[in-house]
Amino acid sequence: MSIMRNLVTKLLFVVCISGLLAACQEVEFAHWTGGGTKGDEIAASAEMDEAFLRAYARRMFAAKEHAGRVTPEYVLEHVQNMEALIAEGRARNLDRLPEFRQAVHQFQAELLLRTMQPDLVPEIPRDSVTNEDARVFFQENIRLYALPDLYLATMFHAREKGEAVVLGGAGSRAALDAEAARLPGVEAKTLEPMALERFPEEWRESLSSLEPGSCGPVMMREDSFVVLCLDGVQRDRTQDFEARKEFIRNDVLYSRYREAWREVYAGLRERHGVSVDPGVAERFTVEGLREDGAPTLKP
Repeated sequence: MSIMRNLVTKLLFVVCISGLLAACQEVEFAHWTGGGTKGDEIAASAEMDEAFLRAYARRMFAAKEHAGRVTPEYVLEHVQNMEALIAEGRARNLDRLPEFRQAVHQFQAELLLRTMQPDLVPEIPRDSVTNEDARVFFQENIRLYALPDLYLATMFHAREKGEAVVLGGAGSRAALDAEAARLPGVEAKTLEPMALERFPEEWRESLSSLEPGSCGPVMMREDSFVVLCLDGVQRDRTQDFEARKEFIRNDVLYSRYREAWREVYAGLRERHGVSVDPGVAERFTVEGLREDGAPTLKP
């Protein structure tokens, strides 16, 4: 009995403090009662017993929208209103809509997850992750800590079209340097090393097509002209381990939780015989998904 009492206590606590799908809570709890009867039958749901009503009352006492109005009569009317609402929805087959079934399924699962989480996966102390654990994780998952390539470039800037034509006719970087030194209206400027995506779109296209030491075509920049030369690319960059060590320890901790949950879910699926119909799963996989969840054929 003590185990059941603890479970009920945790469940009530979660219900009271959780803001998760708050608008769905009333409908969801009533849904568990069976939603009344269909057709011309009139019967009280066996699930709407005194314990159920008192659970509803506790939830309503904690809700601002019911403040100062919670009496036995108020609770009875409210619960029956919710039950009637569900019965009407079922009569219209709204409870069979995929979106409705998904919302109820998700809410019920997440509520139970919050209730059972400490029992299913106990807390993993953060201080159990050593510096060596973090370093090994960092090395084994180096791609997670990769930094974008940095492009080092020089910009030759001209305001006059005639000067831009001269720059465009230069056949090499050395020739561009010479023209920049000769022409008074041309400025050569070494740009700050930046990731490619930080450059304007047209500049990105030019730089990404260049080899170090080569220069691109003349491009317009507002009311002036620009030629870009790629000086080099800093590749294979990663975050500094010492600077990011505490964040990496968090990543190790999260990875341990993910692995623990994978094992728990695998065990629960096996214990309860949970599976998706193979035909449904195959069609779902083959058809693929669009962002809106609708099926689409994979290329």
